[in-house]
Amino acid sequence: MLKHPKLKRYLSFWTYAFCNIGVPIILISDKYDLFRERTSQYKLTAAAVVVFMIVLFSLRNWIKGYINNLPLGNTGKIKLSTILDALKMPLTLFIFYILVYWVNGQLQGIEYILLITTISNFIGAGFLIWHDFVVAEIKLEREVVKKLKIEKSATANGEV
Repeated sequence: MLKHPKLKRYLSFWTYAFCNIGVPIILISDKYDLFRERTSQYKLTAAAVVVFMIVLFSLRNWIKGYINNLPLGNTGKIKLSTILDALKMPLTLFIFYILVYWVNGQLQGIEYILLITTISNFIGAGFLIWHDFVVAEIKLEREVVKKLKIEKSATANGEV
């Protein structure tokens, strides 16, 4: 019998989640001062990205409807897939350019963040394995208890 199986399950899962998600977020926010009161050249950029993503997410259905209702001469309407196909390569190159431009001066910091994040993910993988092991033990224990209850009720009813 496991002692405190739910506690072990939650502890293993949330430790895994912290190692895989929390540590990289903490490192990046500390490295680039994203959430501090000090002035930083990256704070506006991070805030702008967050605001842009929120606005884009909340207006996505309106944008999709607007694009689908654009006129295309006498032939009907522009399909969203047509626009996305046409913009796929330019947008990819633009994002790649922005990434290369930003990485140019930040390579040392990104190398450190990548190293620590990789180590943290290896540690998190151990906790995920532990979590899966605990969940398997809990399921096995439930099956054993269920079989014992069935056997006990069968013997109580005189069936054997």
